[in-house]
Amino acid sequence: MTDEQLDHWLIRRLFGISSNPAHRVGNLITGYVGLVLSLFLTGFLLFMALQGPRLGLPDRSDLIAAEGTLREAYERKSTVYFSLAEHPDKFDYQSKADDGKSVFRSLTVGAHVSVLHQPPPADYRVGEDRLTVYQIEVGGEMVRSYEQVEEAWVSNNSLGPWLAALFVAFILYFAAYIWLAHRR
Repeated sequence: MTDEQLDHWLIRRLFGISSNPAHRVGNLITGYVGLVLSLFLTGFLLFMALQGPRLGLPDRSDLIAAEGTLREAYERKSTVYFSLAEHPDKFDYQSKADDGKSVFRSLTVGAHVSVLHQPPPADYRVGEDRLTVYQIEVGGEMVRSYEQVEEAWVSNNSLGPWLAALFVAFILYFAAYIWLAHRR
């Protein structure tokens, strides 16, 4: 295979760059948009990763205890939503905390439920917004402890640096794409 044939194969097959001069602007736009998006996403993921593996997880000492009789519970996209008869607040157990299926199965209407939840934010609207739960106990039995939630949370957050590395590969791909498109 000659250098010219290799160059043609590299440009057409690997990068999908058209050899038609009329497509040059489209090739360049594709390359620059891909590069800018990859740079943005890499920066965002690195920023999030630098915040630490506990990003978004409050300290146990900052959590508030609530308990009462389960009024209702439903599950949507691995997040469990529920409310207690004695509280106007609504609660959610996020999928990021893991094992939402077993949490949902443990919730039966009328059961006594104890939770540790986030403190309400300044703009919290009682009855409209939800408070995130970081520990849940049903009928005196621990369903998910704070420690289990913490472990799942940290594990989930550890994906950020790996995703950032993937987007660095995209940056290199789009940089090569732009360079090859300019050569045409």
